Amino acid sequence: MFVGSGWLLQSGIGIGIEFTVIAAVILGGTKLSGGAGTVVGSVIGAIFLVLIDNGLNLMNASPYIYDIVRGSVLLAAVAIDRYSAMRQKSALESQRAARLGIDSTLVSPPEPLRGQNG
Repeated sequence: MFVGSGWLLQSGIGIGIEFTVIAAVILGGTKLSGGAGTVVGSVIGAIFLVLIDNGLNLMNASPYIYDIVRGSVLLAAVAIDRYSAMRQKSALESQRAARLGIDSTLVSPPEPLRGQNG
């Protein structure tokens, strides 16, 4: 992308954009634990971040705000991903329990013991 815009390649080009690249890939649907994600999703995540940057630029926001907004969007995306994974796991456990004809509360692992007084 950088070469096409300036027909020039330098060794230091791209330094400092690691956070933006990782945020774009995660926003595109790639799991932090690995194993899932597509190139198309990563491109969509990058386009989403560019739209955010352009909006902040049009609002004449301070350059320091950009990373704060990117971080907030990334945090929200990770929280939503974790929440949906938790709900999906719960739904799968309930379906499995229903197939076996047992109470779904018995399928989930027990709560860890916290500081026994004894």
